[in-house]
Amino acid sequence: MTDDATAPDAAGHRYRSSVASDDRVVGVASEATLEPADLRTLFERHTGPVRFEGGPTSCSVSSRNCEPAAGDRSNPAADSSTYLYLRVGFPRERALILNPSVTVLTPRPMESTVIERSLADVLAKSLAAASDELYLLNPTTATVEELVEVLDDDAPTVRLLAGEGTLKSVMDDFLVASSAADHVAAGTLELRTAEGSTNTLVVTETAVAALVDTGEQCAALSSDDEAFVESTYDRVADRWETADEYPLRTPPLSTVRRTLAEELGEPTAADFDAVLESLETARGNGEGLDEVTIAILVAARNDELLYDISKWGEDVGIASKATFSRTKSRLEETGLIDTEKVPIDVGRPRLRLKLGDERLEGADPGVANVAQSMLAA
Repeated sequence: MTDDATAPDAAGHRYRSSVASDDRVVGVASEATLEPADLRTLFERHTGPVRFEGGPTSCSVSSRNCEPAAGDRSNPAADSSTYLYLRVGFPRERALILNPSVTVLTPRPMESTVIERSLADVLAKSLAAASDELYLLNPTTATVEELVEVLDDDAPTVRLLAGEGTLKSVMDDFLVASSAADHVAAGTLELRTAEGSTNTLVVTETAVAALVDTGEQCAALSSDDEAFVESTYDRVADRWETADEYPLRTPPLSTVRRTLAEELGEPTAADFDAVLESLETARGNGEGLDEVTIAILVAARNDELLYDISKWGEDVGIASKATFSRTKSRLEETGLIDTEKVPIDVGRPRLRLKLGDERLEGADPGVANVAQSMLAA
């Protein structure tokens, strides 16, 4: 402890008087041990009750005894108007004095700050610094999207804990959801839902970082204080254990690509990829084209049967045959596709899909722009 508010300790931290009797901070470094001499000075010069949280196992100062290891101890003989709390080893608060209506906290300063031009860069650095796993708490939709982009097979496992509404919103985008499903299948991403967090945090066994995105720059404000990190990590791990697993129903993009090539051929799969790569989002309803619309359009460009593309889509987990049929009818009504009947040996004729607008002929990724404009008309 130090009585000089301007004198830094060995770690460069500054504290206020150790014997203050008002609402000023008592400086006890988180690594410090209260020696008997310190306690004697405190008891002799401070007239209010003294309550300990943490601190030495036992001590005897003047005629007053305290055993803080057994719990909080108050000195009933002193005046009760001012309480002096000593918090030792607690990383977020050095120490504090409480008047009836005053609480003074001294937060431990963040020990490092990483500033990058983009959220993706900050996430990439966080992943590189982690070993086996990390927790990502309360991410925004943009954070989830960027995480899915930067994750790879060499990344540690990310345990993502977010509000159900956030995950549902971001996973409505097929581009994000199918890539996330690949990471889930690879074991580099786990998704669970829980409410109540406010800040976006990255938590590992060695550091805790708060992510701040201004739009122009992104920063990770982090601390590696051992006690603070351990406490936070344990609390987050407990929350994770009681959280609900998020039911991601979208199939992995790698599975979609592989099975489409196997069932309908490489040209159809290549067209599907080209359309996806031309889109920023694949939600439908005015925000890009949804996956069923894309599948039917590329099937029509390659003269595939509705039966074949809808059976593939249902088998791989994109949508039911009924959804494919409804989407086909909508696209047919807008003039994007046509159909022609193909007789079969037994049963009703099947429908072959054909492009219905010459602007779609020969259009590679441009098919998405043409289709979106026609659907919006």
